[in-house]
Amino acid sequence: HRAAVGEAGKASNIEVLGGKVQVTGAGKPRLVPAGFGTRVAVGEPPSPPRPLLPAPVLDSLPSPIRALHWPVTWQALPQALAYRVEIAADHDHDVLLWDRVVERSRVPLPDLPDGGYRLRVRAIDADGLEGRNSVQAMQSDARPQPPVALQPPDGKVLRGAAAELRW
Repeated sequence: HRAAVGEAGKASNIEVLGGKVQVTGAGKPRLVPAGFGTRVAVGEPPSPPRPLLPAPVLDSLPSPIRALHWPVTWQALPQALAYRVEIAADHDHDVLLWDRVVERSRVPLPDLPDGGYRLRVRAIDADGLEGRNSVQAMQSDARPQPPVALQPPDGKVLRGAAAELRW
């Protein structure tokens, strides 16, 4: 399960991914089954459990990714107000290397060293409950970057004299 305390510390979100969790607020317990979440405000009983948003469908990534800041995209969910995007080097996402919340179904990858990573994306609803995870392995091989051609301009046709090439 996942638990998050709001910025002001006056409410918590509980998201159950497997099993069941008993949540208590204002002395009133509520059982939350797998695939559901609840919100608990200070001094109030937990809200009725509601289904977590489904995992977003990630668009395929090239393997390996050879460009810096490659855009990761996924199918937008109509009920989502935002998405959490996380990158870890390990399979279990124990140590996050990057964590962002974005409002669109697209985000450029950070500048990571070449190597293998795990990408995880989940939708966030209007109350801040985070949905099910989409996880995808990714491989970065973006270094070294090729030089940028300065002379001649791309697509220019030269006839006659020798071309001067500059990068």
